[in-house]
Amino acid sequence: MKLFYLFLPLVLACKYEFQCEHCTTCYNNTCVDYDRGELCIPDNAIDIKNDIQLYHEFYYLLNVAVEEYRCNPHGISVKYIIGLPMNSNLTKDDFNEHYKGSITRECENWVFIGI
Repeated sequence: MKLFYLFLPLVLACKYEFQCEHCTTCYNNTCVDYDRGELCIPDNAIDIKNDIQLYHEFYYLLNVAVEEYRCNPHGISVKYIIGLPMNSNLTKDDFNEHYKGSITRECENWVFIGI
């Protein structure tokens, strides 16, 4: 068991976002779960919702609905529900014009927006 604790910091340590796996993000050189935090409604909730919906429409042709926001010291976590497939006339130019690029990570119906 002591060996496990010896290697634990190496597993959770990160310098870059890509070093974190699953539903974690790199914060203060540590991979932390982002499906945690206090329920909240951030000031930019509408922009976040629009970005998530636009992202899923463009890449997956799916409707999504935001279920909850959670605020934590390193960002905002958003849980969403996947809806029905959709038809879209959204062009790449329209997407690039309207998408604000707020999504840092996405995993298992959670999106992380870094601060």
